[in-house]
Amino acid sequence: MSDNKNDVNELIHMEQKKKRKIEKEQIESERDDQSENNEYDKNICDNLPDQSEKNEYDKNICGDLPDQSEKKSADGQEKEGDLENDDENGENSETDSSSEDGKKNKNINEEIKGFISKRIPNISRDLSVDVSVAIPATIINNKNDVIKSYLSSYLARIFTIFSISTIYIYDDGFELNRNERNENRNNIPPKTNNERHTISSTEKNENNKKYEYSYLCKYLHFNLQYLETPQYLRKHIFPITNFLKHSGLMSPVDAPHHLRSDEWLPFREGVVIKKNLNNIIVDVGLFSNVLVEDINNINVGTRVTILFDSEAFNRFKNKNTKNLFIGKIIHPSMPKLYNIYWGYNIQILKNLTDVFDVKVDCIIGTSERGDPIQDLKTQIKSARSILIVFGNRDGVEDLFIREREVKKNKRYTGKKRAKVLNKILKKFDYFINTCPNQTSRTIRTEEAISITLSLFQSILS
Repeated sequence: MSDNKNDVNELIHMEQKKKRKIEKEQIESERDDQSENNEYDKNICDNLPDQSEKNEYDKNICGDLPDQSEKKSADGQEKEGDLENDDENGENSETDSSSEDGKKNKNINEEIKGFISKRIPNISRDLSVDVSVAIPATIINNKNDVIKSYLSSYLARIFTIFSISTIYIYDDGFELNRNERNENRNNIPPKTNNERHTISSTEKNENNKKYEYSYLCKYLHFNLQYLETPQYLRKHIFPITNFLKHSGLMSPVDAPHHLRSDEWLPFREGVVIKKNLNNIIVDVGLFSNVLVEDINNINVGTRVTILFDSEAFNRFKNKNTKNLFIGKIIHPSMPKLYNIYWGYNIQILKNLTDVFDVKVDCIIGTSERGDPIQDLKTQIKSARSILIVFGNRDGVEDLFIREREVKKNKRYTGKKRAKVLNKILKKFDYFINTCPNQTSRTIRTEEAISITLSLFQSILS
């Protein structure tokens, strides 16, 4: 019996030794393949803009967005570097080096564009122009939560389709009845770790009194935030809550940053799942996590945007599960420099009047009593940021007057009302009617949003 047992053990040992030898040969062959085939992705990652030139985002994770006027494309950075080198080398070397570098840079950028277009066939409009919208919280004012959820997903898809950068939800729920106010107090949204969208259920106003947002405002914000987040991150960020009880009925937005496990881009959204002394581990929805070194000021559960290193694509292609991906944290606006739409941000305004405090080049109001839109194309040509304001079912004019009446505790009628309204509307750069020949008595806000954004898509193309 003992001899048979020894023979079996020897056979097992030989099989294990043979298996280790085969694995070692496979690893060596993978390394050879990587060294031969990584040049393409190295070109992609090496020519991405350096975030240290924007706002040192690694040191200040929650800093402001980079100034659009300070951003340079990869082409511009490379060309400036070429010109400086040419000046140092003299006139004779100028033509040779610039022509060679120009061809090289052109080839690299063509490869980047081709690489992206294979994975995102629906490239966005020119994203150098930021288009934002301001919408009322009462756009989802319906007793049925199923309808609220459906409208939320419809709006999220519309905003994604037309590449909206920021959604401002203004709280026009000050006329809620008593039952809805009680519902408001009993439905406080749970806190999430999504750094791109933040809101507290209450804030202090200018008189240092607590201002409580309406239930509709919190509901819409929470659902739009949920829909913008890639599916593989939601389990880390969103707890189980009544605000999402009908999330299964909501249509996905399928934005470019909602990558599937078999899709690749140099950028990817992730969430911090582990924090060590000098590095963090990030879940990006792939078969392996990402290691980010030399950083320790981000908490577990925080959402981040990752830029992979030049070796990452080969690991992805070969499905190398033994090693972690290597990457670094970049600003969420970085993919936009390659004209990749990377989702919307959400901000809350206490009332409609606060839209005039938003810092943009052009504020446009919409109303059936506005001016025709025909001449707008040439007039907004120089604007790099546009805010389009939509009213509730009563229109922006009536809402402005009601907010003014609540603030001043007085009624406006007749000529006084017209004078006050005219003064307010002059704050808009343009006040337009995007559907002048409507044959229905009214146009719902969600319908007006679709009509208006489709027109602006054509204007900005």
